[in-house]
Amino acid sequence: MTSDAQNSAGATKEIPDPDAAYRDDLVHVLAQLGLEPAKAVALVEAATGRPFESCSPTHLLPLLQELPTLVRACTTPLGVRPACRA
Repeated sequence: MTSDAQNSAGATKEIPDPDAAYRDDLVHVLAQLGLEPAKAVALVEAATGRPFESCSPTHLLPLLQELPTLVRACTTPLGVRPACRA
């Protein structure tokens, strides 16, 4: 997500929204764990109790801190446990 700003020459320049970039990065990380984007967004919303688009890094940090525990709980040396499949 970006916002527009005008520079001194009058040209419009996009300014990246750092919160949106953080959310997008988290969805990318969750995709690496096998979650489709829609399921990743649903996980974020369930974990934070907030709409995805309103989450800031402060809201997402607790979920990120729990990811290693979640991954350990859902994996075995042979792969993903059946009960943890998305």
